[in-house]
Amino acid sequence: MTAFDAVIFDWSGTLVHDPPLRERVAAAAARLGRPDSPETDRIRAALSRHENDPDITAAQRDADTSSAKYYAAEALHFDRAGLDDELAESLLHVDEDPAFRLLYPDVLPALRRLKELGCRTMVLSDIYFDIRPLLKEQPRLPAFGRRGLFLVENLVRE
Repeated sequence: MTAFDAVIFDWSGTLVHDPPLRERVAAAAARLGRPDSPETDRIRAALSRHENDPDITAAQRDADTSSAKYYAAEALHFDRAGLDDELAESLLHVDEDPAFRLLYPDVLPALRRLKELGCRTMVLSDIYFDIRPLLKEQPRLPAFGRRGLFLVENLVRE
């Protein structure tokens, strides 16, 4: 059996749920007190229709390298899709809500086992914001001591 000194994880879609667009739209609307309705599907469809717009794809190319670039790219996308300002602002920040980005059920047992084996763990992410506060907000994470388990680096795409 091969021994490892460390294991590196991606954050979104590996450790925490990476919600599909419809779920993001519904969550953003709920944050504003708006019910999940056929409007949610209409908005998701409008966003999907515009995702290949050349201006939007150009803006999104390096959107994960800074929050300003991410917000500008998404604001363009939301504007082209016809979102109202309030919903657009809520949708911009939905991924930053710890209640929306919960750990997958198998993460804690896997991390526990790696710790037992003496492996260090690290999370690398190219997401546009600092995820350490979200990791600290995970309800079951304190068993690992919130400091020291995760080292987070935001990678800049070349």
